[in-house]
Amino acid sequence: MYQTENYKYNKAFIIGNGFDKANGFPTGYGDFVESPNFKNLLSHDNQLAKFIKNTYDDAKWVDIEIEIGKYSCNLGEAYKGNSFAKETEKFRNDYIKLADALYWYIDGIRSGKINSRMEDLVKSWKNSLFGKVQEQAFFVTFNYMRWDVTILQEKMRNDRFINYYPLSIHGVTQYDANATPKIVLGVDEKSIYCKEHKFIVKAYNPYCEADAYFRHIYDANQIIIFGCSIGNTDQRYFSHLFSQAKGKTFNIYCYGNEDIIETKANISTICDFDKFVGENDVKFEDSTEFSN
Repeated sequence: MYQTENYKYNKAFIIGNGFDKANGFPTGYGDFVESPNFKNLLSHDNQLAKFIKNTYDDAKWVDIEIEIGKYSCNLGEAYKGNSFAKETEKFRNDYIKLADALYWYIDGIRSGKINSRMEDLVKSWKNSLFGKVQEQAFFVTFNYMRWDVTILQEKMRNDRFINYYPLSIHGVTQYDANATPKIVLGVDEKSIYCKEHKFIVKAYNPYCEADAYFRHIYDANQIIIFGCSIGNTDQRYFSHLFSQAKGKTFNIYCYGNEDIIETKANISTICDFDKFVGENDVKFEDSTEFSN
């Protein structure tokens, strides 16, 4: 805990797609694949989109960022020399169009379902900052939806946010038809991908706000994570945080027992899981009670 002007900083809240889904928004990758925005990519012969669609059709589920890495690897294995350069340029264009289509799909989602349970949860987060010790908190969202920022600002007070604003680490939609899409979509630098395709690495994306994240996250003693898979493509945000943590409290919300198991498995791939849970107070909590 440290002092920030008139408040103490002790808590960080990290919000993933599970937060939007619990509020009734169709923000899953599957929702996007089924959307007119994605189908438009297919109709324009976007090969990356076709690759993603094939995976989705086979499994009825898809992690688009993982598929981007796999597609990159396939090109690296199948092409060499001038052919590789040519296919890489096609891939770059398809990737940009995919990211833009995802931006406009999310930008078009303006309302979900009223969820009093989630409202109560956010209210409890706010109340935790108004105890005997007045606090600011670091709010981070991995989601692209402008709604996340808006609802947090409505339920909180701006002076209780570190930097007076929630951090949209991967960009945010603008609800403006004339906006230029600026979101981060891709792989972690340690993920599997063809190393010549650096343009798909999130850390190298000019719209990534990771600097602010790393500047503040390690100073929090209590970290609440809601709706994050903590998967391979976001390991840079969690690997060192979990590995160096000692004496901290982590509340990790997962959607049901299967998701709890999957999240634990994901964490075990990016750090020493036994050390992480042994040296910290780590609680895996079922978030299904907050869903509609």
